[in-house]
Order: sequence, then C-alpha cells, then structure tokens
Amino acid sequence: LLRKLLKRAEKSLSKTCLADAAELFGDSPKRSARALARKARDDLAPPHEEAGPVAA
Repeated sequence: LLRKLLKRAEKSLSKTCLADAAELFGDSPKRSARALARKARDDLAPPHEEAGPVAA
C-alpha cells in the first residue's frame, strides 16, 4: 500500500513540475520533456568524429 501511494505521489509531482515548467518556458509539457530528453541523449552520445571506428 505504501509503495502504491508513493508511486501516485511521484506521478502527481512530475505532472505538477511539468506544468510549472510549461508556464515558465511557454511550452507544452510534452514538448519540454521531449526537448530535455533529446538534450540529455545528445550530451551522453560521443561526438560524431569519435563515434566511428578508427581507420588505420
């Protein structure tokens, strides 16, 4: 029961945070989340020149 309540609280908090972000940045929560996810993926991916195998 406690786990279920915690999960519900986390979902509610994330929705609230996304809604607040939309107000701050003038963007929809879904688009903001997608943009943040894309930026995080880009930050984690190696640069293009280092991504391929090194040809000797």
